[in-house]
Amino acid sequence: MTMPDELRRSTPRPVSLNPIGKVAMLSFVLLVASFIAEIAWVSANSGAGGGGLPKAVGSAGVCLLIALAMSLWKVPRQMHLLACGRWTVARTTGKFRRVGPTGLRRYRVKCEFTTLSGARMETTVESRSALPAGTEISIVYDPDEPKKAMLYPARLVGIES
Repeated sequence: MTMPDELRRSTPRPVSLNPIGKVAMLSFVLLVASFIAEIAWVSANSGAGGGGLPKAVGSAGVCLLIALAMSLWKVPRQMHLLACGRWTVARTTGKFRRVGPTGLRRYRVKCEFTTLSGARMETTVESRSALPAGTEISIVYDPDEPKKAMLYPARLVGIES
């Protein structure tokens, strides 16, 4: 595996949300705005009874808001790792654990890699699939705290070209 060109730049690298990240952020902002509108509508029409906007947004909106918030929770960490992190190739150990709701497939996969100083480290990264032992994966890790790592490329954030 060869190092991607965008990671050859000196740190800190310029990073930004990629299209999936922008859609997630916009959806989150619009959903929060709809909840604010719902609260204002309920306050203004508390004696009128009936449904309207509260029934339209309802529990599905709350579930979507929580899912988006949990997804966007990872953005600052991904931005830091892409801006200041080091790239390396890691090997999976074969140990993994499925996380999240049953419908979503996410796994926490254990992997081993060698830092720039030559130290052997073991860390856990999130993956969409359970990777067998010995699989080579591309990761970015924090040079100050090598246990903080993620798969490269990130889903929500990318390095600006």
